[in-house]
Amino acid sequence: MLLPGAAAPLPAQEFSETVTVNYVLIPVNVTDAKGRWVAGLKKDNFELLVSLRPVRVEHFSRDASDPLSTLVIVDASGSMGTGTLPEQTVFALDRLRERIKPGDETALSMFQSRSFRLLRPLGDGPFDPAALLEGIKPWGKTALYDELAYIPVYLREAKHKKRQAILITDTHDNFSEQEPQKVIDSLLQVQVPVHTLALRQTPMEVLDIEFLKILARYSGGAVEVAGTPEEIDAALERIFDRIHHSYLLGFSPGKGMVQYHSVLVSVKGKGKVKVSAKKGYWGGPPKFLR
Repeated sequence: MLLPGAAAPLPAQEFSETVTVNYVLIPVNVTDAKGRWVAGLKKDNFELLVSLRPVRVEHFSRDASDPLSTLVIVDASGSMGTGTLPEQTVFALDRLRERIKPGDETALSMFQSRSFRLLRPLGDGPFDPAALLEGIKPWGKTALYDELAYIPVYLREAKHKKRQAILITDTHDNFSEQEPQKVIDSLLQVQVPVHTLALRQTPMEVLDIEFLKILARYSGGAVEVAGTPEEIDAALERIFDRIHHSYLLGFSPGKGMVQYHSVLVSVKGKGKVKVSAKKGYWGGPPKFLR
């Protein structure tokens, strides 16, 4: 069954651990002891280790006005239709829409059981997610891992260096065929920070976010748990601040066996700071400095 305004179902996603990465981009966030963004850093302030060996930073940039490629993923399974979750989702999408700037490109997908739909492919025109989801009623189980597996497909044509995926969900996967580790491996190949807006209905509700925290740590994203309108608005502000204030470090991997490489970024000469970056990538080995 096709939903109103939706594309045909996507084919089953196959994973490969031999995807060639032609260029590796590492979004890096730096904050001081009070959690404030640290601006004004130069390329020489950063030290980049890949597989615990130093690598030369070939690309360096930081501009809060850089355009974004943003994929919004909405959980439309049955549990998202309970209690206050429908209203929370609509509110979140409205606040998210307000943060899209001219020149940004956006895409919107949703999932219900085995139904995965790209309701809007990447584009830079007006973005109205609530209108795109109008008439779609929550139903079915939650194949969260399976939907995340489509992120490389959805963002394949992204044109901006700064990219992100934002998942809106109540976090409960109960219907996926993909293994969580395979999903993480595939996302390391496309180098996209995956953020989760985890919606809770009461302050006492405990959400299962362990997998999402691992996904965020390895992709360079964040998990934000929110319930009230104020919490949701603040969570989205932090997500967008994170990418707008990020530094981009890049390098070209060399030829060699495609495998997982750990990444460690540190900052020199700026005292005590906190550095947040993705933990690794799949691809060929870089050109090590020594």
